[in-house]
Amino acid sequence: MKKVFFVLVFLCLTHAMAAQDVIITTDAKKIESTILEVSKTEIKYKEFANPNGPTFVLSTDEISSIIYANGQVQLFSSSPTPSPRPASNDITPEQASADNTNKGRIFRDNNEYMYNDTYISSKEVERILKKENSAAYAKWRQGKGMLIGGSVCSGIGCGLILSSLCFLGRETPIPT
Repeated sequence: MKKVFFVLVFLCLTHAMAAQDVIITTDAKKIESTILEVSKTEIKYKEFANPNGPTFVLSTDEISSIIYANGQVQLFSSSPTPSPRPASNDITPEQASADNTNKGRIFRDNNEYMYNDTYISSKEVERILKKENSAAYAKWRQGKGMLIGGSVCSGIGCGLILSSLCFLGRETPIPT
């Protein structure tokens, strides 16, 4: 009976850690969704709350950015820019330093952060966000909290699995 209880608790914990994609429109509306298809002109998605519901389509002109469940951000631009940018924020250091419009923006490059053509630590990113953009700082803190919460839940789940595996083959001796 204990084994069944541990398995049910583990399944509940892993179900609670589901993530979704977030579409941010040009009018700052956030849509929690599951992205199905991305093309140059449109995005097809399903609402996260209703995965079996209808498929919605948005023009890329209506979308500011997409934040995928894995943390990757894809930026869109409704007006043409003088220098073309990649569709994602995975910009190489060479591209970031070559484009003067990137001054004052923080970029992530292979798990390292870049600000004004120099690499900075995550502590410095936090300090800059706190000083310059309170909304981004709040999201940064929320993400760190979710990372810690997910790590704790994963640790508990792994501990429950390992403890149940340790007691799987044991038989309780009957006192005589």
